[in-house]
Amino acid sequence: MEKRRIKHIALYPALNKSIADPINKIALWFKNKNISLYMPQESAKFFNLSIGAKDKEILSKADLILSLGGDGTFLRAARYVCGFDINVLGVNLGSKGFLTEISMDDMDESFNLLLNEKYKIENRVMLDCLIMRRGKKIFSGTALNEVVVAKGGFEHLLNIKTYINENYAASFIADGLIVSTPTGSTAYSISAGGPIVSADADCFVMSAICPHTLSARPLVVSSDDVINIKEEKSPKVDVIIDGQIKFVSLKKDDIEVKKSKKITKIIRIKKDFYQIVREKLKWVE
Repeated sequence: MEKRRIKHIALYPALNKSIADPINKIALWFKNKNISLYMPQESAKFFNLSIGAKDKEILSKADLILSLGGDGTFLRAARYVCGFDINVLGVNLGSKGFLTEISMDDMDESFNLLLNEKYKIENRVMLDCLIMRRGKKIFSGTALNEVVVAKGGFEHLLNIKTYINENYAASFIADGLIVSTPTGSTAYSISAGGPIVSADADCFVMSAICPHTLSARPLVVSSDDVINIKEEKSPKVDVIIDGQIKFVSLKKDDIEVKKSKKITKIIRIKKDFYQIVREKLKWVE
């Protein structure tokens, strides 16, 4: 989506009564600017707002979706508009808020810059995850941050075999494996020892979770690569999309992870990627 005059905004809030006051303040700010507002019906009912609309109407009219909460809300908002030409902007009403640039303290300045088209759009790559069982698709999902294969409630380690473009790459004896986008490199991946990757890099990162070997290191691969993951010993593994959607995969299922045709278009108003990394992750000054 190119820059254009913003007339219709969809509000996508976390369902938390503690943020009702800032949400009402934001809604009033845009109403005073003659901006048409929409909110998913369940959310509008939760906050007792009269701007509820069906998803079809929101996705056909919105020039922008405003995520109101923390990073979890932002990830849900990104998947909500996935496949539609709608930009996403985050207002931090949570804790760390790495993906959410605006705070309530700088709301007036940021929203004025937004309406005056003083912002940049960053195209963020996404991941598609497909699970096949005996040649039949049983699950598919799209992630902005990462796809995780994890041992779930089992106490023993997984034996994960990975293939890149059908070529055997490596086996990991570990609690799991993370396949991360550049956006997700500052999320779960960094906790597993993965690198910080520039948001516009054209790559993915594979990081083992608590590997039982000193030689297991994160692997950076091209975003054009197709990654296949197999766990042949454990009866079940959890496949988790952005920490929010979980599917239980059975032994010998084929888990395929690759670049999605869909992207997330994130609005940046005042801060660049490295400034956010310094501020949010306390990276070296």
